[in-house]
Amino acid sequence: MRARPSLAGHRRLLHLIGLALCLAAGAILSLRSGQDANWDLLDYHLYNGAAFLHGRFERDLLPTGLQSDLNPLLDALYAGLALGPLKAAPRVLAAATGLWFGTWLFLSARLSLLLYADRGLALAAFALSVTGAATVSEIGTTTEDLQTGVVMLAGLLVLLNGTSLPRTAAGGLLFGLAAALKLTSATYAPAALLMAVTLHHRASRSHVLRAGILFSCGWLGGFAAADGWWAATLSVRFGSPTFPMFNGVFRSALYPPVSFTDGRFLPHGAAQWVFYPLFWAFHPAARVSEFPLRDPRLAVALCLLPFALRPPRGAPARAMLVFLAIGYLAWLTTSSILRYAVILENVAGLMTPMLLARLAAPSTRAGTLLVALATTVILCDTRYPATRRVAFGPTVLAANAGSLPANTLLVLTFRAPVSYLVPLFRDSRGLQVVDVGSTVLEARGYGLYDRVTRLVRTHAGPIRVLSAGISLLPETRRGRPQPQGHRLPIDREQRRRRRSATGQSLHRRVGSAPRPARSLLGTGRAPLRNARPHRQLGAETDRRGLSRGRRASFARHPPRRLERPSLERRRIRP
Repeated sequence: MRARPSLAGHRRLLHLIGLALCLAAGAILSLRSGQDANWDLLDYHLYNGAAFLHGRFERDLLPTGLQSDLNPLLDALYAGLALGPLKAAPRVLAAATGLWFGTWLFLSARLSLLLYADRGLALAAFALSVTGAATVSEIGTTTEDLQTGVVMLAGLLVLLNGTSLPRTAAGGLLFGLAAALKLTSATYAPAALLMAVTLHHRASRSHVLRAGILFSCGWLGGFAAADGWWAATLSVRFGSPTFPMFNGVFRSALYPPVSFTDGRFLPHGAAQWVFYPLFWAFHPAARVSEFPLRDPRLAVALCLLPFALRPPRGAPARAMLVFLAIGYLAWLTTSSILRYAVILENVAGLMTPMLLARLAAPSTRAGTLLVALATTVILCDTRYPATRRVAFGPTVLAANAGSLPANTLLVLTFRAPVSYLVPLFRDSRGLQVVDVGSTVLEARGYGLYDRVTRLVRTHAGPIRVLSAGISLLPETRRGRPQPQGHRLPIDREQRRRRRSATGQSLHRRVGSAPRPARSLLGTGRAPLRNARPHRQLGAETDRRGLSRGRRASFARHPPRRLERPSLERRRIRP
């Protein structure tokens, strides 16, 4: 007789089937969203990944400004595919990028089943946890918030699946790994530590202390494993492990002793500090994002916390509430950027059905009806922010950039996305790239400014300048171009500084610019220097299925030897 399969074998089979379905769903949703063309991808993600793969970091000098020296591991993964085996298969690349969201779906399903014995409540928790405004807007993108969120979500699952000390250390390792891959994830380290301690609250004090120490050691180990080598590289070259970030702490002689923070979205006034999630819960607002959105998840979950007079049954539920409360306070006081809080969106969605059901206790039917009604309202009320996407073309990134002379110094000026063109120049032997934007200009009197000035003045080979004054990247959803293109802002203050007496010294030896290079990323393009907005051209889809949308022509004079794309053009009003 054949032996009957064990229960554990059935569970593993179900988990594998569920994982396959979730990965397929993530790939399909990414394909429906269109090709990613977000600002950060063009500004530094693609360049940083390519520079890491081709050893450019030792030659180039902060070509993408502040973001030049961020950990390049996730960028290298995308750039290796986009510029390598999948460069002629943009749909395959989009599907591969969507696997991150597929993993997010699988981990969220596991957590909802772990927290709820009632399958109806588990389904509501899963639906709320994976449909947050910031989460859905990042499907198939390279912003890396969803990628590091997947790692932190795996850390939550490891911590909740058992209270053994090795699991506690493994959870800390995953949270440290997420912080190393993207520093904004370090915001949730205190919340995760208190969560780990809460899971051991019934043990002796010495056991709780050991759990906290092991989690901290695991976090440091994960961070050191993924970022220690990179921090050492930056320390040797610039005198700071996070240069130029946090220079107010590490005090590198190359840069002013300042620590950069992004305070654009922080609350203003006492009312916002106390009730901030309510300000984007019921009407679209751009308070925590570059584009307007509406999402009541955080508001509902945080408003229900004070009404949960009795702590939820079970250590996992209590620990999740601790993580939500402490993580929200840390996020609120550091950045208040919603895409950095995808993990909070997930936890808020997971805990909302439990908190709602407790309000209707002891009537189980009333609690179920309340959860069903609230879940429907939240899902229908959510409005997702616009994202910069373009329709798929023949290749991921196509540019008629041409070639540069040997030993060329390429100077990047405007802080508009042009660095993604650098990996596309052919026969660029000895190419060196340097940025003279605001990051360098703000370092007057420090070593970085002197180093850049010396490099430009003493360079023996040709010097070329790559800049962009304007670029049109249609804000699309699901690959459909919107009626109006998105104009990249021109920083007039940077232009004024660059034309000042001190700033002009950086450009004194810059010779004539090369022929303008035309780049097509879906419908976006960026020029070389001496390129000013001349006129706008509309582009209709041709027989080969090239993208539809507005375009811009930057060259004052049409460049010679330029292969014109076979697009039907029509003149429109600028």
